[in-house]
Amino acid sequence: MNFVKQTMARGAFLAFLGLTSLGLGPSIVGGIVIGLAGSTSAGAQAFIEGSEDLPLAPMLTPVAEGAVVFDSPSGRIVEAIAYGNTSRNTVTDFYIKTLPELGWKSLDATHYHREGERLVIDFFGADGALNVRFTLVPE
Repeated sequence: MNFVKQTMARGAFLAFLGLTSLGLGPSIVGGIVIGLAGSTSAGAQAFIEGSEDLPLAPMLTPVAEGAVVFDSPSGRIVEAIAYGNTSRNTVTDFYIKTLPELGWKSLDATHYHREGERLVIDFFGADGALNVRFTLVPE
């Protein structure tokens, strides 16, 4: 199944589970899955820039033009930065609860893998002025 079909299938599945109303999945309008990176309007889930299927924790704000996205023969490579007036524990708690619902397997609180991809979440700065880097690479 190609990437677009996988993303649409995940969106339909999340909608079926009712997770979109919780802000944990993309919106579905007219049968089309919509998820805008960096979008924070009411009812819309923001996604990590460069990804249509990795939610951005609601307490984080993406760094404008801070993402690097590259499609390689072995898969996509995404690096994105976000920041927030929050703590590491709050961010990791969000992803510990959310990512398994999207098919990610936890290796620990900041390392995940799914379908040949690895996600690493790194923290910089102090709680209250936190910078978070998301790195998605092929396994």
